[in-house]
Amino acid sequence: AAAFSFACCDDEKPKTVPKLITADVTDITPTSAAGGGEITSEGNASITASGLCWSSSNIMPTIDDDTTSTSVTTGSFTSLMEELEPSTTYHVRAYAVNSAGTGYGEPVGFTTGNAVPVATNVAVTGTAEVNKNLTATYTYNDSENDIEGGSTFQWYKADNDGGSGETAIAGATGTSYHLEDVDEFKYIRFGVTPKATSGSATGAEVKSAFVGPVAVRTTVSFQYNDNEVTY
Repeated sequence: AAAFSFACCDDEKPKTVPKLITADVTDITPTSAAGGGEITSEGNASITASGLCWSSSNIMPTIDDDTTSTSVTTGSFTSLMEELEPSTTYHVRAYAVNSAGTGYGEPVGFTTGNAVPVATNVAVTGTAEVNKNLTATYTYNDSENDIEGGSTFQWYKADNDGGSGETAIAGATGTSYHLEDVDEFKYIRFGVTPKATSGSATGAEVKSAFVGPVAVRTTVSFQYNDNEVTY
């Protein structure tokens, strides 16, 4: 009797959703994080999409949540999750899609970093004239509502409004500055470095626009009978 054998081609094998491993999350910042995965089985069908899906409310995120997309169809891939919220716990899974459906890796949790405080609307008011006072104002912002504490201030002067020769004015570290004779014809501005009492404590310095040039003195102040008199 004749013996017959048949080889089953790949197209006749049952198709299943891909299998994956979700990689650990790295390079975590307040608003981004790097993740990835490994496609360990294509499920006997070509991979048409892969990437990451994540959520702060769904512990088993799917492609209906936030996603990234890569062109990787086999093996390992990496991807960057962006526009995240600071100080927030997320769950992420690697995913891949074939004709049988979408496969996922196990969820991995991570927490974004605390955002630094930010100073905005930094401005200087007052008359730019020797013997007059300038006052600085700004708005303090912190996305986690960390309370402001210990913000530092610095006044600067320069030779023109483009900042040429800009130097910090020694001792001028408050929110107001009294213009002196040495400031005549100079341009003045204020910088604030916002600081919070907790979390990521210190933000970046933000400076106002320049005011000036500082005009010559038109008033004189002196003490008379324990009172300051200005003429």
